[in-house]
Amino acid sequence: INTGLIETVRFAYIKEAVKKKLTIDVDKNLLTMEELFDAFSEKGVKADTFYEDEKALAEDLLAVSETKHYQHLRTLAAKHAHHMMRLRFVLKPFSFLFLLEGSQHYHIVWETLDTEEATYVWPVAKDVQQLKLALKKIEEIIQLVKVHGKVAYLSSATENYRRIFHHYKDGIKGFVKWKGELESILT
Repeated sequence: INTGLIETVRFAYIKEAVKKKLTIDVDKNLLTMEELFDAFSEKGVKADTFYEDEKALAEDLLAVSETKHYQHLRTLAAKHAHHMMRLRFVLKPFSFLFLLEGSQHYHIVWETLDTEEATYVWPVAKDVQQLKLALKKIEEIIQLVKVHGKVAYLSSATENYRRIFHHYKDGIKGFVKWKGELESILT
């Protein structure tokens, strides 16, 4: 057994887990890496069997899947404030919740792996308690979107948020436009 074999098994495991993602049903909306593995794993495989942290898991998830938002997710993963919040995963739609640090606020960013949803960005005061409250609120929002659809959320939203639309027809120019909008929110 060597490192190459372990990486091959890890990659095969994640590839199979991505295929199963639509059949899994859990009560929580925001999952840590360990909770995600518990949801995927029928054989009791624990996250720390393959991963030290969620950065490597996110890298493998992006490598395994054919994703529309590959560049977007790479950008968000590079900016994620791991020292403040662990990366969170959402199963339906399979997506990520990142924490980005702006000049005046934190920003919680919800990005899907491969659906045509906009990127949602919520500003949060640079305060740990406010961040915890915002995460709970966003979990409720994701549940609302899951049950009633994004139109229900958009029509009832009272909190401050921004949507950054994806411009699929523009190719790389669309990504550059998306990234520019994200940067303007963070400053």
